[in-house]
Amino acid sequence: MIRFLNAALVIAVLIAASIVYGLERESRLADGRLGKINRAIAEEREQIRRLRAEWSYLNTPARLEKLAVKHLQHAPSPVSQVIKLNEVESRVPGLAPEGEAGGDDAIATMLDGNVAAVEGEVPQQPAQPDLIGNILKGME
Repeated sequence: MIRFLNAALVIAVLIAASIVYGLERESRLADGRLGKINRAIAEEREQIRRLRAEWSYLNTPARLEKLAVKHLQHAPSPVSQVIKLNEVESRVPGLAPEGEAGGDDAIATMLDGNVAAVEGEVPQQPAQPDLIGNILKGME
């Protein structure tokens, strides 16, 4: 009986050792994967840092101004184009100052397509078909 007990204990120790060895192996593999992931995260952070530095370089106002002058052939706006808010009414043609009679909404008139009315001319009504009216007449 003692031999059987010794044999069972030896087998139990061997099984426990194999389980511990398997756990250790899985732990080392997981540690290796964790190391790879940490290195990948560090590389991504470094790439993000580089891209942010490049983005800030690409968006510097001096560089953008040089590119705009080179490729867009635009000149800086002259100071004479900058006006104060209270000067807008006197600078926009056809815009009546507030409080004057006949001060229709010039912008609304322009948006309606009656630009001539803003400039003091008689507006010409374009010959546009009344599509919605025609559809409604067809439904009657």
